[in-house]
Amino acid sequence: MAQILGIVQTSSGSSELLRSLCEQYLPGIEVRQFIGEGLLNPAISESGPAPADNRALFHLYEAAENVGCDAILNECVVYGNTATALASFFNPRIVRIDEGMILDALKIGKRFAIFGTAKAALHPSETLLLNLAYRRGLEVTVETHHVTRETLAAEAVDAILLAQPSMAALAPQLTGFKTPVLTVLDSGFRLLRDVMASLA
Repeated sequence: MAQILGIVQTSSGSSELLRSLCEQYLPGIEVRQFIGEGLLNPAISESGPAPADNRALFHLYEAAENVGCDAILNECVVYGNTATALASFFNPRIVRIDEGMILDALKIGKRFAIFGTAKAALHPSETLLLNLAYRRGLEVTVETHHVTRETLAAEAVDAILLAQPSMAALAPQLTGFKTPVLTVLDSGFRLLRDVMASLA
């Protein structure tokens, strides 16, 4: 019986891209998408989700569990802290889209710069990085940068982290950087592939 991956999204705009990544990284795995249209609006992008938004996300996870998903991908970085808080309520493993990027970063060094075009996307990735570093007994430094245009620069860091899926398009423009540039999509789907393999 084929494994089932549930993808919880806050917009349908990324659906096609996510499906193509699933075909690339997760061939043979059935994909179900659970979309909370409107859960990522301009106000949330600035301030983060409200309790009602978090409850709506809970119900999307619940729907994914009810149809038998083996794992759930939380696609929206803004809801990263929500995903972490809700993970213990569900049997399927919840994987945050930025989790793989953070794990890859911790293999590289201890000084990081996180960039995001939505202010509310920066804190969840920063929190995850600090928490995972603490669990590993690592002392790290993190700087966050809210960027509104395609200009990135970071001095004296071991890795640059692009916090949102939409920023992955910038990565090819940054090949001249001596500092490694990590993206949530590439790292996230490699981690997801490993998670699904461990559950098989």
